[in-house]
Amino acid sequence: MNIDKMLALAEQLKTRQSIQVGVFVGGAAKNKSARDKGPARGRLTNADLAAIHELGAPSVGIPARSMLHVPIHDHAKDIMDPARGKAEELLKSGGALRLWKTVGIACEKVVLGAFSTGGYGKWAPLKRATLLAKLKGSLKKRRGQIAQIVKGERGMEILIDTGQLRRAFSSRVRMGY
Repeated sequence: MNIDKMLALAEQLKTRQSIQVGVFVGGAAKNKSARDKGPARGRLTNADLAAIHELGAPSVGIPARSMLHVPIHDHAKDIMDPARGKAEELLKSGGALRLWKTVGIACEKVVLGAFSTGGYGKWAPLKRATLLAKLKGSLKKRRGQIAQIVKGERGMEILIDTGQLRRAFSSRVRMGY
């Protein structure tokens, strides 16, 4: 590494830096935050839904189902693995920004894993009424769906109906703010 790159890296590391993971509102993330359905006025964004489910809303019967804090905390080692042993290479090739982006992407993978595993087994199960509401179509079609569930060919994923909330998560790195 030549001295100019080393000095540039030293300057980058002096600035305040953070990796943010979540559902962001505004800017380039605006499309990911919006919901496809619902009335335009007063409708919830994906960021609103993520906050409600992350923290829970006991007054309306919604249990906390952490898709950010708990999974990221519990899987910190998995998140750091892509950077471990490659930090020097990442810093040489793209500076601190590339290293932090790699960690951010690993965080996103853990969040997506929470959706496909029911919060890594920590989320409260769906209520009976919610399970029934997920079965759609004619009686014949619903019976077929139930048969698929019983055979293990189809799941009743928690927090996944249209997949919009799951797709809304991303990461970003802020440097020098």
